[in-house]
Amino acid sequence: MLNRMPLAVLFCSLSVFGSLTAEADDSYKVLFLGNSMYFVSGGSVTPFKGFCSAAGIECEAASQFEYFGPPLLGRINPFIDNQLHDERILSLIKSGGFDYVVLKTRPTDFLDETTAQVTVEAFKEMHRLIVTSGAQTVIYMQHMMEIGRVGLGLSERVDADAAFETMPQIVEGHRKVRAELEAMRINDEQHSILLVPVGLLRIDGTEEFGVDAWWADRFHGTELAEYATGCMLYAYITKNDPRTNTFGDNATQEQAEWIKNRVWWYRTNFQ
Repeated sequence: MLNRMPLAVLFCSLSVFGSLTAEADDSYKVLFLGNSMYFVSGGSVTPFKGFCSAAGIECEAASQFEYFGPPLLGRINPFIDNQLHDERILSLIKSGGFDYVVLKTRPTDFLDETTAQVTVEAFKEMHRLIVTSGAQTVIYMQHMMEIGRVGLGLSERVDADAAFETMPQIVEGHRKVRAELEAMRINDEQHSILLVPVGLLRIDGTEEFGVDAWWADRFHGTELAEYATGCMLYAYITKNDPRTNTFGDNATQEQAEWIKNRVWWYRTNFQ
């Protein structure tokens, strides 16, 4: 069993903003910026909407594919510093009237100082654009198993221990991004960030359910993993407890209960 206590120390209490007592809204318009993670194995947007629907929440949630077209037309560069040069993205954020914009990090964003600094500066610029548009910034902590993979075969692809070794550095990188973004003054105010630890949940799920049940290939999760991701996004964005939500998708009752409990543990401990 991996020892996550050092990560808990790093990741816990990262923000002076926001809490579980913050008032939840009854409607949301969310933009998810990303590529295959939003349509492989059904993606995470669909279960996110499923949780919202089951809770009676009006939710308009979509990736850029809904606006730009199918994969060949709607694909964007996965790195934030390059997304800043995509006028389609900039115009969409400015004109979309979104409540939340979800940005995704890459596992390699924080593995060396130069890349980490480029990442921080890019996120700061994107955060300013999002806040100016009237939305809140959400950062999706990328899956960390990509770094830990040890081969191309499905059963040998993931080495959880190797992935775990890189996690303190990656978590610290996310901590720095969040701290710097929340320290910014935009329109003479500071603005909170939602940092969603999907990468940590992915390692937990791999340990609990196994590689074959959790990974569709060496980069993407199965429908079960995407269900878990949608659950975590739902808990962080809507502030609602998923344990009382009846949405189960294709997960068994036992799987759904484990996922909802684990997600809520993160939501209550890692703000």
